[in-house]
Amino acid sequence: MTNRSVLQFGFQDAANALGLDDVSVALVANGPIATVSGGGSFCSGSDGSANIQAALTGVQPWTVTWSDGFVQSVATNILATRSVSPSVTTTYTVTALADANGPVAAGNLTGSATVTVNPLPTVSVNSPTINAGDSATLTATTSASNPGYLWSDNETAASITVSPSSTTTYTVMVTDGTTGCANSGSGTVTVTPSVPSSTVTIASFDDDAGFSGAYPSFGAAYGSSTVSWDGAHGNPAGAIKITCQWSSGSDTPCADYICYPGDNWYYNGSVNWPLSQYRSIDFDIMWDSADSDPDFTIDCFNNFTNWPAGWYPSWAGSQPISLFNDSVIGLEIDVTTGSGVGPYLWTTNIPVGAATSWQHVSIPINPAETGIDGACGIVLHKWIANNWGIVGTHTAYFWIDNLVFVGPASQPPPPTLLAPTTKATPGLNVFSSTEGNGFYDRQAVELRQSSGLTWVGHATTDNPVTYSFTIAGYPNSVNCEAYLFLVPNPAANDSGPDWNETNCAIAYLQGNSSQATMHFQYKVNEGLDQSMYSGGGIDTHGRGPYANAPGSWDGVRANYLESGNLGSVTNPGVLGTWTVKFTSDTNVTLIAPNGNTSTCVIPPYNIGYFAENSGFNVYLGMQANQADGMNQAVVYSNFTITGVASPYSENFLADSVLDTTNTWNTSVAGGPKGVLVVPTTGAYWLQWTLPDSGFSLEVSPTLTDALAWTSPSSGPIIPLYGLRSQLVVSNEMPVGNTTFFRLIQSVSTQ
Repeated sequence: MTNRSVLQFGFQDAANALGLDDVSVALVANGPIATVSGGGSFCSGSDGSANIQAALTGVQPWTVTWSDGFVQSVATNILATRSVSPSVTTTYTVTALADANGPVAAGNLTGSATVTVNPLPTVSVNSPTINAGDSATLTATTSASNPGYLWSDNETAASITVSPSSTTTYTVMVTDGTTGCANSGSGTVTVTPSVPSSTVTIASFDDDAGFSGAYPSFGAAYGSSTVSWDGAHGNPAGAIKITCQWSSGSDTPCADYICYPGDNWYYNGSVNWPLSQYRSIDFDIMWDSADSDPDFTIDCFNNFTNWPAGWYPSWAGSQPISLFNDSVIGLEIDVTTGSGVGPYLWTTNIPVGAATSWQHVSIPINPAETGIDGACGIVLHKWIANNWGIVGTHTAYFWIDNLVFVGPASQPPPPTLLAPTTKATPGLNVFSSTEGNGFYDRQAVELRQSSGLTWVGHATTDNPVTYSFTIAGYPNSVNCEAYLFLVPNPAANDSGPDWNETNCAIAYLQGNSSQATMHFQYKVNEGLDQSMYSGGGIDTHGRGPYANAPGSWDGVRANYLESGNLGSVTNPGVLGTWTVKFTSDTNVTLIAPNGNTSTCVIPPYNIGYFAENSGFNVYLGMQANQADGMNQAVVYSNFTITGVASPYSENFLADSVLDTTNTWNTSVAGGPKGVLVVPTTGAYWLQWTLPDSGFSLEVSPTLTDALAWTSPSSGPIIPLYGLRSQLVVSNEMPVGNTTFFRLIQSVSTQ
């Protein structure tokens, strides 16, 4: 911009004559200028911010455009100041400036401001296992510079030595001495109780104990069973009397706890017997023939094939037993631990002789069973399916006395490392199954975001709603299922919403490296059952099979039961991205990784069940179904929901841990420790047999240097079905082409 002014100059000649002359001078101005300064630093993950500013010249008002796209209007202040909170270190500049006279040249935009986001230090702590009375050393490994340490027991060194009397978790806060950023890590010292030299009596119901003093704890958890003390019967006198009732009203005739005297009837947190180091669980049992229904015999209890014909509904046909599936034959014996019920483990028939006299039952303990250590008692359990079809109510009674853990067992063999090692697959690993659970336990994560996720009312051709998951790893089993559950208006955060909840849609995948199929099914108005999915079976109200074709209801006939088995799509292998796509409330397209598609329709009269009124839960998970799917993982690398009111997306390959605080709920898993993110640094899974009390994993590049062995501590240790598994990350592997692993047990010496 130029301005022209008239100036007067005076001239004086040799005669001192003064003359004036007008001179026109053009003055050239540089125009408005923006000069950026400021900046600062803060720690990642904090609420930190920094101030940056641009000093402005020119004619007010100004419009300032920053390098991050932020446009700022400044009316009068000659400083354009703002507070910024970038997620990564960022340098800010002004990329455009305009004042009252218009935009200015880029050359007038100078300076910069850098905001540094300092990373939190990484912190990991080892998790040793010790015998009661021994000590353990916990060491914090960190990326912090000049670190400072503060442990939960107020110790301030990198390593601490502790001797807890029971399993204890220790937390350390590490502060980076250069940046001031802090992060925490924790390690758990697992304490294996000392084994008593003789048998432990869990419960003896002699009548002189009565209900005063340290009498055994007992009670019924759920179902139709009851438990009471009976001083007139026993071996000797004094026993508990258990009531079992078969009827259409309950699928659990028996779920009764007997615990060591202590906290309450279903657990005792002050004792935790290492059951793997005992020989057997023994107790005495006698059938109450006088009070039990005359036609309810021990044979009826042990096996449904012995039921009288009158117990079945008239429509059951000539083979009514096909309608009933007992979870076990006989009486199931489970372990109750300090935190409640443990794994379902052993079964035994009630001896026929118990109809007339006390019988002694001895159940051998398999020390390799997962989850049996830490026991404080047992659960007597009986579960049935399709109980709705039972005609009438049938009641049986029996007594239990003298429950003991017989021990100690002979010294078990040391654990064995299994070969070969398994290369870790990064992503969300969902293992089946952990902590003693069975083939049909669901291992899953549930999205904590529980609203804005339904397709109903949002899906159109122009705005399709998609639910997509990418499979990066899969068990070597065609029986295993990888699944997506869509649960509208849930009553609870269920571990098995496909069974428990009234309405549910399912996409599940089965296959191998060469052939795979994703099925899409749904059910409505069918709680505590899932007959509608496949179209077979009888519903819980006894209305018959869901044999009619999907969408065939005429809107008039009552109890018209349609199959919810809508469609499937195939692909040459399980790996890749699978998608359920909605282009309307009712129209569904299934998309395989290779682009194969299949379309199906949800009947319009059932869509209202999937509208979101009180939440919408989404699950990712797996189910083994058979033994060949156990101790393996389905691995998800990506998950996205698009087109809904609140879309969601996560790249699990970018995660170092699974965020179970804000994003995912793992409490719905049968074994939450088996649901975790394996980072891209994950190298190998090492597995070994049980029992493994006091043993820990070590790694070395050589067998000739005793000092070269180190203990990997970054990767988690997870309980599997009869095994233990530990992840070793890449920076814990020795440099070179050879790596050795071993299990070692620390032994205390005086």
